[in-house]
Amino acid sequence: MIAQINNEYIKARPSKLYSRLLSYALFEGRPLTTRGRWINSLIFFLFWIEKKLPLMKKVQKPTFILGTGRSGTTILGILLSMHKQVGFLNEPKALWHSVNQHEDLIGSYTMEDAHYFLNADDADDKQKKEIHKLFGAYLRTTFSQRVVDKYPELIFRVPYVKELFPDAKFLFLVRNGWDTCGSINYWSERLGKASETETHDWWGRDNRKWNLLVEQVIKKDDYY
Repeated sequence: MIAQINNEYIKARPSKLYSRLLSYALFEGRPLTTRGRWINSLIFFLFWIEKKLPLMKKVQKPTFILGTGRSGTTILGILLSMHKQVGFLNEPKALWHSVNQHEDLIGSYTMEDAHYFLNADDADDKQKKEIHKLFGAYLRTTFSQRVVDKYPELIFRVPYVKELFPDAKFLFLVRNGWDTCGSINYWSERLGKASETETHDWWGRDNRKWNLLVEQVIKKDDYY
């Protein structure tokens, strides 16, 4: 299923196909476990151009869907994407990575240091300008009025996002922990890939996301 589009979506909102396909093709990027990763070079080149151009459209009240992965965030994003004013980005990690080189927990675009937590102090003026230009270019090219960005890991980065977008809105989803763990395991069984040298699954490149979670989040928790 490309860009989360199925027959029901086409029947319900055929007018939104352009927006969803453009989001998928030129703004979200292809993460580690997906096909067609050759296009990432083109996507990052387009980001470089967009960051050099003047702001194409003012970004107002962007909405961020966050929480625990595998908890229904994609379904919520798809539902909101049907609104005629909404442009929906499904985990646009390539876009965020082009602005902050330390946000890639999965290892889709780099194996450099990555941080679960990003705070207000991590958002400098350069990043503010770049993220507004990229979101503005997205709004302009998709003929949308408002960005809905579904990226669960932003739950660790709310102060950072609010520094970039002071008028941002957040939708937080939570799911039963056992069901979430089961869904993560099932996702990796279906979509994970293993070679002689590396494993790529929900936990990233050779458990990169899990290892960072343990070191940066779990070990700092009082319960641990």
